[in-house]
Amino acid sequence: RSYGLHVARMAGLPRAVLTRAEAILKTLETGESGTKATANLAALPLFSHAITTQEPAPATKVTSPLSEAIAALNPDDLSPKEALETLYHLKEIAIANS
Repeated sequence: RSYGLHVARMAGLPRAVLTRAEAILKTLETGESGTKATANLAALPLFSHAITTQEPAPATKVTSPLSEAIAALNPDDLSPKEALETLYHLKEIAIANS
């Protein structure tokens, strides 16, 4: 029983990653040192299967007024009032362009 696996499941990690993590955990818990299985654990390729089975997202460049306004923002420099005003401004841009 692994709390880490439970948290990973709740976080929505891909099923392939969880299955690989469970297999690694079982191997580590059995303590079979010197076997081929533990030799393969050195790299711990948890995400290798998930990466190869998922199709990459197509790269698209969005140049809408809304995306440009968001890109120009620096949230760390905004006061709470300025942040609220900015949200209203972004909402106006979104409505105007829909």
